[in-house]
Amino acid sequence: MNRLGYDQTPPSSLPLGIASRLATIDRLLAFVILVLLMIGSIAVYSASSHFGMAAEGSAGLYFLKHLEKIGLGLLLFFVMMKINYQTWRPLAPWIGLGSLALLALTLVMPEVNGARRWIIIAGRQFQPVDVAKFGLILNLAAGLAKVRDFRKDWRNLLSGGLMMIAAMVVLVLQPNFSMVLALFGVSLIMVFLAGVPLAWFFVGGGLAGAGAGFVLIREPYRLTRILNWIESLWNPGLADMQQAQSLIAFGRGGITGVGGGNSLQKLFYLPEPFNDFIFAIFGEEYGLAGCFLLVTLYAIVFSRGLHIVRRSQDDFARMLAAGITGLFFIHTIINLFVATGLFPVTGQPLPLFSYGGTSMITMLAALGVLLNLSYHARNVQLIGQGS
Repeated sequence: MNRLGYDQTPPSSLPLGIASRLATIDRLLAFVILVLLMIGSIAVYSASSHFGMAAEGSAGLYFLKHLEKIGLGLLLFFVMMKINYQTWRPLAPWIGLGSLALLALTLVMPEVNGARRWIIIAGRQFQPVDVAKFGLILNLAAGLAKVRDFRKDWRNLLSGGLMMIAAMVVLVLQPNFSMVLALFGVSLIMVFLAGVPLAWFFVGGGLAGAGAGFVLIREPYRLTRILNWIESLWNPGLADMQQAQSLIAFGRGGITGVGGGNSLQKLFYLPEPFNDFIFAIFGEEYGLAGCFLLVTLYAIVFSRGLHIVRRSQDDFARMLAAGITGLFFIHTIINLFVATGLFPVTGQPLPLFSYGGTSMITMLAALGVLLNLSYHARNVQLIGQGS
């Protein structure tokens, strides 16, 4: 029996054939993921075409690069979907340690735009946090799965908890405060679902929140950004330039939009129109109706993730599913709220939708793991019903 009172059928005893997998994966979740990729690719082409023409005279420049990242991401998606999730459990501490080392390596890299968030290899750069966040979640999930009584088993949390805290410290030093918030939020979700005593939860969350607040106000530019955002809530004329242009895009879109490819804000009025603010361009071209459809698709992904969390028959699967679902939700909410002026401006791509990079590849890989968790949960459930 696990903490939820379920019998834990060894996942390794379940069939792993392709035919049975196709019959038992969460097909609605897989379908919506593919639909988001398809709609996002169309949106990226529309939002990036003028930037491609300005850069190299090719309207499809960024679109083709985006498709390359999606192709690699889908390859990892199907590979991770096939690998038994229990394979990752004994490797979790090493993957977590490697993730932390990868993050720490950024601190000795040259600054790019005033931050050290990238690792540069052979002239190419990537943000290791996109890879590291899933390794850290995996390690935390493995630690939480060992806890039966927090008062007695708290040592099992040391590896996952300390690595997560160390990663947040590195992210503060980069600086990358939005990712600190994302990892902090995911950690709270996972620890809460693991059954931590509420007193511990609120005290720990309060202390961490106070620390985050201190880090936030110690840098004047962060505090200024927060204060300007608060003031803009009742005086839109004071909104950040990016958010102001984003709101103009939504205003032009109205109910039904100006039509695909007809956005004006993408014509260099709105920075990052095919990345962090792609939702604004989509809203301009397809209006409130299109935005409602897009938000519905994201809500389906989130609800299916919660469904997998509830159905998972062992604590490691449950914690891992909660971590992946929580991170997907937090990234989505931050991006949508920034684009609509409900959150201060910070760089967070819209999962499965914004211009692809390591974030696209790693998110698809993580969702492949989520589908593997769904597959095993369904088969355990079917075996239980059959018996």
